[in-house]
Amino acid sequence: MKAFPHRLQAIAANRMNRNAEAITIFCSHLCVTEGINPLEPREWSDLAQRLMDQGLQPESLLDYGQTDFAAHLGFSEEEALRLVRLLDRSGSLRFELRNSQKHPLYKIRHTA
Repeated sequence: MKAFPHRLQAIAANRMNRNAEAITIFCSHLCVTEGINPLEPREWSDLAQRLMDQGLQPESLLDYGQTDFAAHLGFSEEEALRLVRLLDRSGSLRFELRNSQKHPLYKIRHTA
């Protein structure tokens, strides 16, 4: 999943609500390092369904720890650890998104 420059600029300009922030943290391929694997669309869909079943919004996950993912949403310890690792990169991700506002990405040109 690759974001387009205008989307990154909107995120960096703090026009993102907490639900969008949570989705970006879990699904974005920005700031990916060794051992960090963002959720694929099918995996996000599963997580979103678990949230809906509990009456929760994505923003609720921003305060979750490993035991919360396991106890409240039924993830295995390994899956819960992966989700916590994705949350742990949120500071780096925010920095990169703000930095993209200062240094705009090259625009993608489509030629016919």
